[in-house]
Amino acid sequence: VPPPNVTATMTAVCILLGVPPTMRPTARGGDPVADYWHAAQTRVFKEPKKLIQTLLGFDKDDLEDGAIRRILQLADGKKLEPAEVRQDSLACGAICLWLRAMCTYHEVKKG
Repeated sequence: VPPPNVTATMTAVCILLGVPPTMRPTARGGDPVADYWHAAQTRVFKEPKKLIQTLLGFDKDDLEDGAIRRILQLADGKKLEPAEVRQDSLACGAICLWLRAMCTYHEVKKG
């Protein structure tokens, strides 16, 4: 299991890119839980070159308020602070910077 900062970053990337979580059963047989880490590993990071192109070509003018709200909720408690994330993963630190830039762009554009 990755560090919480890495998991939060990958969750935020999945949310922003519209990648649904993998639904996993719980150990006690309760309701399934959303597993964004698995979704990130199998769909987002499966092709690193494609991920870079996706991020570079991302339509920042078409961000949904709901997605931004969910990402900002994840950012509570310093889970999406690039410097903190970078300590656990350089790649995720860079992606976290991109996420923050998208959120800032959305807020500025909204006025």
